[in-house]
Amino acid sequence: FMPLSNTCDSSELKGGEVLYVWRSAGVVLYRHFGVCVVKKVRGVKRVSVIHVQDNRSGGEFLVETNLEEFTLGATLKKVCTSPTLPELMLCVSGTHIQSKYTPVQVMKRAKQELAKSRKQKGNTKYNLIFNNCETFTTFCLTGQRSSAQSRHLHHVWKFSQSISTKLASIRAKKKPQLRAPGMLAVKAPKK
Repeated sequence: FMPLSNTCDSSELKGGEVLYVWRSAGVVLYRHFGVCVVKKVRGVKRVSVIHVQDNRSGGEFLVETNLEEFTLGATLKKVCTSPTLPELMLCVSGTHIQSKYTPVQVMKRAKQELAKSRKQKGNTKYNLIFNNCETFTTFCLTGQRSSAQSRHLHHVWKFSQSISTKLASIRAKKKPQLRAPGMLAVKAPKK
């Protein structure tokens, strides 16, 4: 049974593992995901991460950076890709995903997506719901693009919309009576 924290040491990383760190945008906390790439260069282990960056203001969609640039000082964690049933029941959504591919295949898929993104020269655009770091890593693991964080955000948005609609409906039914304080409302006689 793997501990649910999923915290890992950079010396233990293997190519094809999906990594994440907690980040914040204002008051919102979110998980930023990437695929670990390990290469041996002259006998030295080199670790990098392929991940999505928000390129709405220009630049590349997928990038390969060193571990420090990916973590930005945050605690590094890895996604469990072969979770047990108890882990699935207790896990934070998106941190335990059953992989369809081996780690080597996951790393290869990430490199293929990076090459495709570079050919498109920034034409692939970031989208908070449909094209983000989690949809990229989930695609590398399963062949399907999905994001547990985005689904959660969508449900919260739909819930807040339904509350707003209900409140507007309640306000519309409670039209204010036009009368001075202490006066009784009197109906006008029918003609």
